[in-house]
Amino acid sequence: MKPYHLLALALLCTGLLSRPAAILAQTPEPIDTLLFQIGVGLMLTENYQEAEACFGQLAEGQPEEASIFNNRGVNLAMWGMSLLKSDEAYDKIKYVFPFEVAPDLNTKGNTQEEELRIAQITRLFEAAAAQFEQCIQLEPDYAGGYLNLASAQALLARWQDAPALLRSAYQNINTAEQKAMESSSTKGYCLIVKGIIYDYLDNPDKRDEYFGLAEQQYAVQPDAKLGSLIERNKAAASGSSIAFASPKGEKFSIMEDEPEVIDGISLPQLIRSPNLEVDVEITAIGGARLFRKNYPQSQLYVYFRDVSRYLFFHRTGEGYPGQAGKGIRIGDNEAYVLERYGTPLRVQPALGGKYLLYQRARLLFFVGNDGTVESWTSWEEKG
Repeated sequence: MKPYHLLALALLCTGLLSRPAAILAQTPEPIDTLLFQIGVGLMLTENYQEAEACFGQLAEGQPEEASIFNNRGVNLAMWGMSLLKSDEAYDKIKYVFPFEVAPDLNTKGNTQEEELRIAQITRLFEAAAAQFEQCIQLEPDYAGGYLNLASAQALLARWQDAPALLRSAYQNINTAEQKAMESSSTKGYCLIVKGIIYDYLDNPDKRDEYFGLAEQQYAVQPDAKLGSLIERNKAAASGSSIAFASPKGEKFSIMEDEPEVIDGISLPQLIRSPNLEVDVEITAIGGARLFRKNYPQSQLYVYFRDVSRYLFFHRTGEGYPGQAGKGIRIGDNEAYVLERYGTPLRVQPALGGKYLLYQRARLLFFVGNDGTVESWTSWEEKG
């Protein structure tokens, strides 16, 4: 029996069926590039365990690639933050680091589960710091590696009530600041983290001084993410507002706006359809499998764990001629995306540009270094 016949039997009850791969409309991407993009997508949509499987597999295959370890560390830190209870997030951690983490406020459990949760958060913060250290070993002049390492160390120090660890965090944030370009937003992120560290050391005057210097850096480099981090952390310092990420700035209503459509496909409809044929199984990721279905101007990726748990990522292809639901086209500038869709929940730097994540619209825009839209991805998940 051919493998795809076996696959059809395995997935029959989910409605996911595979057929032999057709002639591709576009040249497929290298598997490592695709796996990296899927990992980032899983991370940004808060599927941290699944993202760790992607980054872990990549790290084994490409142990010389610093960006893998950097993103793996970010994912682990965000995973740890997602396990915090509300009082831990808002009272203990209090501030927003450049990871742009958002806490899960629904953590519950008995005493034994509570002990495991606390231990897991510690392990995840420690593992995140180890990944950033590996990133720095591979790329010692990368300011972002030192910035992220200092952030992870500050989180761990606060979480464990270990102020001595703040000394290492402070040394690393100084190194990051020295290596960052004077006109870059990274310089501003360093100043924010330095201010947070001073707050953890019970020095609010120094905290306010560095938050003020971050504002001056924002005047030099008016980056949207930097501005948001400054605003939210100043609010946290004053005690006047919850600082963590929120989709309230997004201009999308689930009651009034239609779901996004790419190549005529609406994912909420597709995920409820009784049958879906995919073109090819690309790879296995831990206990999951990754499939692709090709459409004329786009590709659908299915991250399949089991019959009750899978995710769809539908990405526009190169030169996609259509538009997103609010009129965005490839080549439009970032400012127009912000005008139409509002403030993204997260902004994630990436090789060649950055991702803008809109939770309510379930969209990821990729904006290149020239400030224009290169592609976008819609996502939907089951389970």
